[in-house]
Amino acid sequence: MKTYLLVIILCVLFYSCSENKKRCYSSFTYFKGNIRYSYYLKFTSSDTVYFYDRYPFGKKGTYYFLLDEITRNELDKIVWKVNL
Repeated sequence: MKTYLLVIILCVLFYSCSENKKRCYSSFTYFKGNIRYSYYLKFTSSDTVYFYDRYPFGKKGTYYFLLDEITRNELDKIVWKVNL
């Protein structure tokens, strides 16, 4: 029983000590607009991107989509280059 408990504790400790990669940003917002369109893209440190369409004469709305890991890594590289 003691060995079983020790194995569980060790597994939990090793699993909880795994190193998470830190992002260089918590979130950032990109805005683009002119006479024909206007929108915001908000990138979060997780894999979610929010799209806010605010064009006054069309459909307005807030949408979101998820990035896959490859695209998220490419975005991180671009932000690192801009920060340098």
